[in-house]
This record gives sequence, structure tokens and C-alpha cells, in this order.
Amino acid sequence: MTTLDIAGSNVAASAARTAAPPDKGLRAGALGLLATFAVALLFHAAHGQLGTPLLIYAAGVLFVMVHGPVPLHAHGRDAR
Repeated sequence: MTTLDIAGSNVAASAARTAAPPDKGLRAGALGLLATFAVALLFHAAHGQLGTPLLIYAAGVLFVMVHGPVPLHAHGRDAR
């Protein structure tokens, strides 16, 4: 198993955990994704690359981790 296999498995598991109900795994999944992105950024930096997409993904994950998921009824007919 290569490093990319391990990183891909970690991203998949963390993303699945993030998709779980918010009280069950949103924060744990987000932290797993952020940890994976941090390791990937270090790997890219060691090879002289910036890894800008990873920074954008990390910003999105951090935003959802802090603010939580968007309620589905926020912009629909039921919004009051």
C-alpha cells in the first residue's frame, strides 16, 4: 500500500464522517480532513510546490466545521 492509498483512504473516511449527522461526526471528520490536508501540504512543500488547491479545500472544511451545515429550509418556502 502506497502513501497515496493511505491518504486517499483517510480522505474518504473523513469525508464520510463529515457527511454523518452533525452531532455524530462533523467535527471529527473535519479534523481528519484538515490533518490530511496539512500532511499533504508538507509533502508538497518538501517538493517545492505550493499546493494552493489544498489551502482552498482546507478553508472550506474549516468554514463548515465552524458554522455547521446549511439547513435545507433556510432559503425555501418555510424560511421565516
